[in-house]
Amino acid sequence: MGENDNRDLLAAMAAELADIRAEIEAAGGLVSEVLRQLPAEARLGYLTRSQSFDVLSQRIEALSGLAQAVADDQPMDTAGRPAPGRDGRADAGDGAPRPARRGPDRGR
Repeated sequence: MGENDNRDLLAAMAAELADIRAEIEAAGGLVSEVLRQLPAEARLGYLTRSQSFDVLSQRIEALSGLAQAVADDQPMDTAGRPAPGRDGRADAGDGAPRPARRGPDRGR
């Protein structure tokens, strides 16, 4: 596979991930509509859990952006850099992103 083929493949992956993200957001919207039908006291627990759609959508968006950046031959020091506050990572003040925390408290 040549370099142009790789770029085309990455661009196609980026587009597919963007489409998947749109479907996740649509599913999240449907869940929100259903949750609105529940009594207020039952809604809160489900509402918190349904926010995982937002997190998943943001992760897919980041992967799509990274694939497109690589396809566009952006330098690696900037290609993977997410917009501040959009990826669940903390900034230590030095501009270097820190890995997102994972574990039982994050629902994983």
